[in-house]
Amino acid sequence: MRMTILGSCIFCIVFVVLLITHCAGGFNSFYSSYWRVSNEYDRRLTLFDALSEQSRGIVFAGDSITYAGPWSELFPKSQTHNFGIDGDTTEGLLGRIDAIGLRQPSKVFLMIGTNDLSLEFSEDESIKNILETSRQLAAVSSETEVFIQSILPRDIEYREKIESLNKKLQESLPSEVTWINLYPHFLDAEGEAIAPEFSNDELHLTGKGYLLWRELITDHVNDKGRSSVMKLARARINPVPESEWTVAQRRYLEPIKGKAPFYNISATLARHIEAAEKFNVWAYHVMGDSSKLDGRHREILILRVGWLCDSEYEWGQHKIFAKNEGLSDEEIEWIKIGSQAEGWSDIERALLDAADELHENSFVSDHTWEVLSKQYTEQQMMDLVFTVGQYHMVSMALNSFGVQLDDGVEGF
Repeated sequence: MRMTILGSCIFCIVFVVLLITHCAGGFNSFYSSYWRVSNEYDRRLTLFDALSEQSRGIVFAGDSITYAGPWSELFPKSQTHNFGIDGDTTEGLLGRIDAIGLRQPSKVFLMIGTNDLSLEFSEDESIKNILETSRQLAAVSSETEVFIQSILPRDIEYREKIESLNKKLQESLPSEVTWINLYPHFLDAEGEAIAPEFSNDELHLTGKGYLLWRELITDHVNDKGRSSVMKLARARINPVPESEWTVAQRRYLEPIKGKAPFYNISATLARHIEAAEKFNVWAYHVMGDSSKLDGRHREILILRVGWLCDSEYEWGQHKIFAKNEGLSDEEIEWIKIGSQAEGWSDIERALLDAADELHENSFVSDHTWEVLSKQYTEQQMMDLVFTVGQYHMVSMALNSFGVQLDDGVEGF
């Protein structure tokens, strides 16, 4: 009797194993379908639908790794939208692509596929879904740039699968899609799994992981390397040519005629000479000896404002002034990142935070004010706000008037 029962149990176990093996190909579809109709998934979709009006900006789309990314904090200068959903697959992302496309984003950064591997999707199926996703995005708006990011490493068990899928995906991408290979940067010293400093569960990212991710895609987000990202390719208000100078304009422009990096803005402002002369009185305070700010600190603030306002003229001009105040090329690049960049002193980090807060809220937070007040006098605090406010106005004028870079001055 016992043998009969034991034999029946063994038979049942073998049968179940065979059944699971036979049905494994369908399990991924079942799980994926189940997750996509779950309450959490549905709630995220309703959010995307509610926000589906055209808004441009940069979209980050993917699974839980994307979903957990603090994109607005990582890229405070950019308008970002988080279209990640916990547990999503390439099939799920393809099914909700309309919600992304309707926003007509300027850029879309896709990272998807690690859950496909867990659910044993075939490589061909995953690649097909990703390619169709990028194709549909391009069909909605020809101006949308699509960036496909490699799947990140996980534990050693997934190494070969991830490397194979990444390789085939890269080879399959059309020329208009940009490939970003993040994978090798996240590997441990042995090159076998994700490094422990970047993940505490061999899948999801730590804070250091997200900082590394930001570092690897910053150039793509910020368009570094383009010949120009001026808001206007030509001036709306042209500099006054010398042949048309009035007596007042000549008095204003003669001392700086042909001098970079500030001639074009001066010759443009000279179109309204009364305003230009009064403008200079305040400008000379902000940039001159009467300001209580250290020159290095002043230029950090101005460059950050120029970067936040997309004012390439302001950036190019004050990059020269910043170097004269002792800032290195590396530090100037850090200003693009903001206070999160490593290497700043506490006071400089607080300065960058103040510039960001004034840009976003027209207000310096209590915390930032307290940090700065430990080293700054009241007059220095006032000049900080005056400087940021002044160069917001300057950025608005430069961008709206279309003031072009002076000869020999590099922009972003």
